[in-house]
Amino acid sequence: MTPLNIARALALAFLHSLASFTAAHADLQVYPLRTVLSDQKRSSSLTLKHLGDTEETYKISVVFYRENAEGKMEIVPKPDLTDRSAKEFIKFSPREVTMSPRSEQTVRLMLFNPKPTSGDGDYRAYLRFEPVNGSKKSLGESGGKQAVQMALAVKLSVSVPVLYRHGKSESHLSFKNLKVKPSNDPQFWQIEFLAEKEGNAMPSTDLRLIHISPKGEETEVGKVTGYAFYNTKKIVRVQLAKTGQVPEPLTTQKFRLEANEIADEGGKLLSIVSNSIE
Repeated sequence: MTPLNIARALALAFLHSLASFTAAHADLQVYPLRTVLSDQKRSSSLTLKHLGDTEETYKISVVFYRENAEGKMEIVPKPDLTDRSAKEFIKFSPREVTMSPRSEQTVRLMLFNPKPTSGDGDYRAYLRFEPVNGSKKSLGESGGKQAVQMALAVKLSVSVPVLYRHGKSESHLSFKNLKVKPSNDPQFWQIEFLAEKEGNAMPSTDLRLIHISPKGEETEVGKVTGYAFYNTKKIVRVQLAKTGQVPEPLTTQKFRLEANEIADEGGKLLSIVSNSIE
């Protein structure tokens, strides 16, 4: 994949699951892509890199996004107990940064008096970086190819997931009804499937699309990194950057989708689903 394809793939993963990215934003890179705190690891840091040609000020805040069954993320000012929000547990510094062109800045965050209300498992919040100047449009408030294109032209706010992992955290994923379709962009596959999650963890995954030839030969043909699962059940619609080609028509081709934990969290295989051939 070219650097641009990687950037767009990460942006698309963000748009569907609100996992942040390091390369898709025109003026601001934030990394790592997501931060996990725990009872043992109570502090961490993020690195910001301002790529713009002029000075920019970013306002920083902690927010919570609720995900619906269609995967749409919306800011919720006052999460309820079922949201498993970590918004009240996260403290950070500084609250605003002014960055000169090509400069870097460190933002420190820590757990502060965490009081989990729903027992063991993962709780989440998001550190949001909003440009004070210029046009403002949040990646958490819009989706699709149009938003990715806009990310290359205007100043967008960026939201980075921060998880608090309390006690024992585990989950089981199961996928059904995989469909693979051509995308409007020839560099991507459009896939759709039903995802169900049991347990109290919120896994971040690498999704790999495997093509299986009539002779049984397997080839990876698509991938997206950092796709997160929060809800117990949702319909996933996401674009995967093409890493290989497949004969037409797609409806006669056999595919398998694999979801693995991201490498930083072990890389374990979490779920597999195959499509039905017409």
